[in-house]
Amino acid sequence: MGEISIQWIDLSMNQLTGDASFLFGQDKASLWHISLARNRFSFDFSNISIVASIMEDMDLRQNNISGRIPASLGDASWDQFNVSYNQLCGPIPQSLNSQLGDPTMFFHNKCLCGFPLSPCQ
Repeated sequence: MGEISIQWIDLSMNQLTGDASFLFGQDKASLWHISLARNRFSFDFSNISIVASIMEDMDLRQNNISGRIPASLGDASWDQFNVSYNQLCGPIPQSLNSQLGDPTMFFHNKCLCGFPLSPCQ
């Protein structure tokens, strides 16, 4: 059986639950768009990885995703990025916030800090 190359995943607005972290990783070398918005996914975002040279769109808003935003996400060139309304904490990586100055992409998380949100204490 041949390999499957997935480029686009959109599971948004389905009330799905569970750990969706398996959708990310270096083995997903062709994935450039992922939308999991408006579900009930719950996983530690700190542990995900992406192929930064490929990934362009990530919409994870309105889930129950915890942990920190991985610094490696700042290596991608984003057309769309949204992690608002989750349970994320810690500083927003500088390499990411220099691309995405729009604070609404980070709003309503447990304790995210740093530009474009409030400074970290």
